[in-house]
Amino acid sequence: MTWTYGPPNFGDPKTDKKIKIFVLVLDHKIDVHGSDLFDAMGGISEVQLYLPLGVPPIAEKQRVTVVGKLQQATTATDIYPIVMQVSAVKYNKGNKGGVAN
Repeated sequence: MTWTYGPPNFGDPKTDKKIKIFVLVLDHKIDVHGSDLFDAMGGISEVQLYLPLGVPPIAEKQRVTVVGKLQQATTATDIYPIVMQVSAVKYNKGNKGGVAN
């Protein structure tokens, strides 16, 4: 979990609210294929997560494996260029899985 500036201008500390977002730091960089609507993107090392309701929050530095749909950022609250609509979270022990920030 990390905090960033939200609306109205997403970066002005004088006027913007702080919003909480979940970010997955990947063990290895990935490439995301393009589509009719989006260009391909390479070298992605962090993914913004949208967790489903009822999923326990991911602790900072917690290693997890997530399942969901990757897509390019499309809304103002998509702070990172790649986001994932998460459908399942596995909380890992040890060194397997990405690290949540």
